[in-house]
Amino acid sequence: VQCSPEGCRFAEGTSFEAPGAAGVGEVGFSAQGRWFAACTADRRVLALWDRQRDRRHRLRGWQLCGWYREQPWLSRRDGDMPLALGAVLGGDEAS
Repeated sequence: VQCSPEGCRFAEGTSFEAPGAAGVGEVGFSAQGRWFAACTADRRVLALWDRQRDRRHRLRGWQLCGWYREQPWLSRRDGDMPLALGAVLGGDEAS
């Protein structure tokens, strides 16, 4: 993956736009590589890409806490109870 403030480009040619005007700050993958996560430099917007299902989510005001069973868990701020992505989206996004 090659990242710039405008976004990230993957070796196979896929591109991922920066999640907000502040540009890409931090990026990472889930342990098995199913998910790609990027947050803006100001940490206001988190973008998640389920590479297996080709689903992308932009979440304002959420931060990635970690991964459980290859699924992202999120919170609003440090010390809050993490929530599964499905709970954050208001539906079932499991596996």
